[in-house]
Amino acid sequence: MKPWRALFVALVMAVLATVTWSPPLRAADPDGSVKGSLINRTPGGAGVANQDVILKTFVGDQARGQTSTKTDSQGRFGFSGVNTASDYSYELIVTYQEAEYLVGPRQFEPGSNTLNWDVSVYDSTPKPDQIRIGLGHLIINVSEETLTVLQFFSFVNNGDRTFVGSHPITPDGKKETIRLSLPTTATEITSNEGLDECCAFRTDQGISDTLAVEPGAKDVVLSYQLPVKSSAIYLDLPLYYPVDTLNLLVGDQRVKVSSPQLEPQGIQDFGGQKYLHFSGKNLPADAELSIDLTNLPQKGVLAGRLDTNTLRWSGVGLAALAIGIALFYSLRKRPAAVAAPAARRGVDRVDLLVRELADLDDRFAAGQIREDDYEKIKEEKEQRLKDLLPPREGEA
Repeated sequence: MKPWRALFVALVMAVLATVTWSPPLRAADPDGSVKGSLINRTPGGAGVANQDVILKTFVGDQARGQTSTKTDSQGRFGFSGVNTASDYSYELIVTYQEAEYLVGPRQFEPGSNTLNWDVSVYDSTPKPDQIRIGLGHLIINVSEETLTVLQFFSFVNNGDRTFVGSHPITPDGKKETIRLSLPTTATEITSNEGLDECCAFRTDQGISDTLAVEPGAKDVVLSYQLPVKSSAIYLDLPLYYPVDTLNLLVGDQRVKVSSPQLEPQGIQDFGGQKYLHFSGKNLPADAELSIDLTNLPQKGVLAGRLDTNTLRWSGVGLAALAIGIALFYSLRKRPAAVAAPAARRGVDRVDLLVRELADLDDRFAAGQIREDDYEKIKEEKEQRLKDLLPPREGEA
């Protein structure tokens, strides 16, 4: 899913967090079918034959079992006897050349008993040479005893193969694919996007992820806290990958900030809060991001405090407020993201519609759907999404 879509999903979820709404349920219909093809998108690839495909079923946000089948000689697969009721949703899981592909969730359209669903996979590679950070943001909010940090990295796989890693880091042989540095004093570490508790591990250097990195973009959002025990903190964060653009936002103008890798960009106003803005471009893979923060508030001298409980759930929402207006605009032309395995969140109709719109755009961009069908389906889904959202202030 593209980052601006992920941010939009988070904002929608935040708006609706206090709204109680139950979708009307249609009568269960067990006569539906899921049909599709498993396609290798690496140049020269084709339909993948004799490959296991798993269909996982959810009712609301509860898993209700799974079934599997194998693709035929052309890569086609199908499931019959599938329930089409509106409270049912489905995910597809495929493991191909050591990489796990999880796509969904999706639901049946009202009145339809067929769900057409193609799955893209790629040849795998153990070489990380095509991985970079296209855009990174560090947002630091300051209080009297704590720094609350939101870290957003948009990793990009420029190649045409899925990166599966080569260095095992767990006893059962899981291989490191993405490495993220963290300060050694970081606490309250929370993944808001892109990491799964099954597959990401704390290490002496930070966090190592073991999920495969498909061609396209993979967004990782973390929040964590750093204790403030003096008026100065020095951060030394290895980047590990080439970085196209990196932004630092500090939410207290009294703090003194210096970094040899970043240039001051003045004061920016995002979401009604002023941030000191620093930026760097074309940082090499072996760079260590050094940040000196001085003149930090001491106990009894309160700076702008951020509700950390809110941040732990809606860190992506904070990123949308701080970044989406201006800094995030440059992401609109980058490669399309490919769905990656992630921690499953509660599924409701709004979330599904937003994700279905994202999936629809990706299918259209990949040439899997005709333009007239794309426009018709997109218009209908957008209208249904608008009907579900609460009206904005001033609207009827």
